[in-house]
Amino acid sequence: MDVRADPAKRRVERGGSWVAVVLALVAAALALTGCQHDWDAYDPRGGEAIDATTGSLGMGGGGGEPHATGGGGSGGSPGVGGGGGSGGSPTCPGGHVPLVDDFDGPNLSLDWVAGIGLPASIAIADGALKVTLPDREAINMYGGVRSSAVYDLTGCSVFARVDRVTSANTHAFTQIYATAGDDVGFIEIVQMAGRLVFKQVIGNVNEELKSIPYSPTLHAYWRLREAGGMSYWETSPDGHAWVIQHRAPNPVSLGSIRVGLGAGIYQVEPSYPGEAHFGSVNVAP
Repeated sequence: MDVRADPAKRRVERGGSWVAVVLALVAAALALTGCQHDWDAYDPRGGEAIDATTGSLGMGGGGGEPHATGGGGSGGSPGVGGGGGSGGSPTCPGGHVPLVDDFDGPNLSLDWVAGIGLPASIAIADGALKVTLPDREAINMYGGVRSSAVYDLTGCSVFARVDRVTSANTHAFTQIYATAGDDVGFIEIVQMAGRLVFKQVIGNVNEELKSIPYSPTLHAYWRLREAGGMSYWETSPDGHAWVIQHRAPNPVSLGSIRVGLGAGIYQVEPSYPGEAHFGSVNVAP
């Protein structure tokens, strides 16, 4: 599947305002919503887990508390009470928000809406979400997806397997983020220029919290997690052993967020930005 937006229907806004874009697809019609970053305001530079900040073991994200309790049963015949209701299901089964996608295609799941800043393109192919950035001079170029639904990240997490990132010889970026709203803020992991950046954005203020050299082997999985009023930025080589790269008090409320994946550029690059491939979201290996 290849998704492209009509430039006349695009609206550029930081964090991605999403505008309806209807596209004809082979053998199906899929309604998608367009998004872009406001490149003047947006600066991407700006289980148990090993804590890379201290070297100690940090707590892994556990299952959520039941979000509903059962009501009592109705009364039976005189003298016989009704049975008790059953408990509710966990808010965070498996330790992650209930958004799961292995991108096995052939089309983008309805769990997502797509955003395109031409001439970028998005395709579901070879078991991955692929974002292609073909032009080194198209400074508004962006391709990404954002969750259709909102999720409660409190006591929960979201993670992605990142199979390929944009060229380390450019400032093209590859990202996963959890946003509480375009004008509110978000937490994010970004690869750019060969470095992995852990950041938060509050309103229009970007803050780079930590930056490390990117390793496709050590950093195959990226995870954003919340626990006890703290946000965690984490990586893993295998999706099992997680390293806490940074932790900080929640910059914004994470009780109602959307999840996003994408790649783009914000300046003219010396060479072609390349592609970003996302292998899965919340799929345990």
